[in-house]
Amino acid sequence: MKSKTTLFEKRRFRRDYFFKLVVTAFGLLVLAIFATLLLHILTNALPLLQSPKSERIHNTLSSFASNSIGLTQLQGEWVNLSVKDCALYLSASVSLAHDGSASVNPANRAIKKFAPNCTKHTIALAGDQNQHVVVLTSDNVLEIYYLENKDSFFLTSSIALPDEFSQTNSSTWNISLSGEELFIQRPVRTQSRVNNILTLRHSFSSLEAPTIRLYEGAMRLLPIVPFEQVLVATHNELRMYDSQLNIIQTLVLDEAGNFTDVSNSVINNTINNTINSTVNSAMTDKAKAYENGRSTHNEANINALSLSPSSLDIFVRSVEPNIDHSNDNKQASNNDKNTNSRVSLNKFTLVNNSGDFLLRKTLALPMPIEMGLGTLHTAFDLQHNAGFFVDEHGHLILMNIVTGDIKLQKTLKGPISRINYAQGQLQLSLDDRFELYQISQLQGMTSMQILFGKNDYAGYASKEYLWQTSVSNASQSPKYSVIPLIMGSVKASVLALIVALPLALGAAIYTAYFAPPHIRNAIKPSIEMLEAIPSVIIGFIAAVWLAPFAERYLISIFSVLILLPFVVLIIAAIHGFLHSRIAHKKLDNWQLPLNASLLLLGVVFIFALSLLITDYSHSKGYDSLVLVASNLTLSKTAIVVSLALGVAIAPTIYTLIDDALFEVPEGVKQASFALGATKVQTLVRVVLVVAFPSIVSAIMLGFGRAFGETMIVLMVTGNTPIANWDLLSGLRTLTSNLAIELQEAPVDSTVYHILFLTAAILFAFTFVVNTIAALLKRRMHNNDQ
Repeated sequence: MKSKTTLFEKRRFRRDYFFKLVVTAFGLLVLAIFATLLLHILTNALPLLQSPKSERIHNTLSSFASNSIGLTQLQGEWVNLSVKDCALYLSASVSLAHDGSASVNPANRAIKKFAPNCTKHTIALAGDQNQHVVVLTSDNVLEIYYLENKDSFFLTSSIALPDEFSQTNSSTWNISLSGEELFIQRPVRTQSRVNNILTLRHSFSSLEAPTIRLYEGAMRLLPIVPFEQVLVATHNELRMYDSQLNIIQTLVLDEAGNFTDVSNSVINNTINNTINSTVNSAMTDKAKAYENGRSTHNEANINALSLSPSSLDIFVRSVEPNIDHSNDNKQASNNDKNTNSRVSLNKFTLVNNSGDFLLRKTLALPMPIEMGLGTLHTAFDLQHNAGFFVDEHGHLILMNIVTGDIKLQKTLKGPISRINYAQGQLQLSLDDRFELYQISQLQGMTSMQILFGKNDYAGYASKEYLWQTSVSNASQSPKYSVIPLIMGSVKASVLALIVALPLALGAAIYTAYFAPPHIRNAIKPSIEMLEAIPSVIIGFIAAVWLAPFAERYLISIFSVLILLPFVVLIIAAIHGFLHSRIAHKKLDNWQLPLNASLLLLGVVFIFALSLLITDYSHSKGYDSLVLVASNLTLSKTAIVVSLALGVAIAPTIYTLIDDALFEVPEGVKQASFALGATKVQTLVRVVLVVAFPSIVSAIMLGFGRAFGETMIVLMVTGNTPIANWDLLSGLRTLTSNLAIELQEAPVDSTVYHILFLTAAILFAFTFVVNTIAALLKRRMHNNDQ
């Protein structure tokens, strides 16, 4: 018998040990899955913290480099175009070797040689992708050819140039082509040695003759084709011209490197003529000073202009002297002059001012002194907000053009004649070779300022929090501020709590404290069953019925909300009157249906009365209130979201608060009654105080539930990422943004990694909220013990 008992105990212990191992294994599996998910989120957000890198992947010697007119990408490959002996050559600009060593072949062999024609002279590459070849004929006709592939190109348009552009050196021309808009500029030197620039502007889609303009005193000129404006730089001034050659803005650079606006937004022609004559006189003196070899380092000057592909951001390089009068030695060397100067890169954005686009300075960044002289080459990757700034000596700066953060500095081989950028590859053209650099980890262009700060974006009048990942074309830059998403989540959750908390707390107090057991047993399961309703159904009802209803009966809804507290007070007075005249047991059975009926009648009465008053006001011509209400909209706003989301989280909060109130020890309540406290006094000063930690825990869990809700917010709101607290505006939450954006985000793109960062923020928030709620519950349990 003893052996059977021992065998049974061994089997029992063995079975218990086996189940213990199974339960432990499943518990560890849950933790492992949780850790894997968290690790996956963090590893996909980590690339945002890495800095961009550059690696030279090709260094190609080429006999065509010295005659190059530009590079372009054809069929995914870099191709150089050069002119030699009246013939146009297409040659490879990269070698087949990837070890970074110089390679002679196949770059010295032309991919394609087009038939020589000495009556035509190829002068430039133009267009958005450098795929238009500009040819000048001996008859002074400018022809534009589209380079379709490596084997052919065809004529797209042509124009007979006026006499002002005939018999001139076309190598000094600067040609830009934007869509159908052609812009040519060439320098003109007068006898007074004042720099002038002559321009030609023509639209191939128009039958009008080309427009010729002369900009006197201009040392540099930047056409802003979409807005029919021109930015001119003199020695220390920036002047913005409209299409009629009127100056609409003038900025003056002082020795401290500050630009001062000395113009009004509208200047008449008389004032323009006065300014032009004054500028010409000043420029004559400065031109003479340049001839004498002074003034370069003694005065602030503007020596480079660049326009981003968006045509809204302009970069201006300026050189300012360090104001130091301790050394007045006029025989200082050039190196000393460079040392006593500072170089700045200033960013301006164009802001619409009554139809005129004016400059607004947004950034002023110090640059290495070595980058203050010579040609400044620029290239942009707007999808990553990246700007490449390379001087002719090979100093490279990779900068976030929104925040001004310098992400990469490098010294390359020079001299560099031009740069090209496409698809993460930076192509450099030198005198005898081409170099190709692979730019990787461009997700690192995103900074904390981009994600969480206000930023100056192109075309905006002030700093904004903006989230906009979808752009219409490559010339626009995305915006990645997550603040509108966080604000949207917080706004929706707080408003949902404002709706849900009174309902849940009131219902929990009634069922846990005042209601008889049989009523509590009927009400509590019914409310808890509401938790089983899928959130997509609540969102569907809110979008299809609630939003149009709120839009139609706006005045009536506000009337109910304003007068509802008075209705409750009246019902309470009626309840007190009946309570003193009807036996308690009878009243206990009927007080809930009676109070609910009175409340419903009161709401219907207010709603109907407001409709009658509105109709009467409209019939009598008193439409001011109606007009105000018609200008307001509730559809797709935070108010409708709060109603739907509040209904969704109210059952969760109710259940937790009801359990907390019901579990308050009966002895504590009876002790309060024994001391003479009424039922209400016991509720306020004893029951709610004892259950307060659990009530706060329930509220926080409900807040976390609302913060993590997706479908209701996705279906009810307009999903507009707006960073404000306006109740009548739309919103977009972190969860709905993940549902919208993640399925369309390219893998390993910047927005892809930012979405994982928002997922990490969402996880961190809910984890903190749930942890605090659990700690509060533990505190309550310890206090009870």
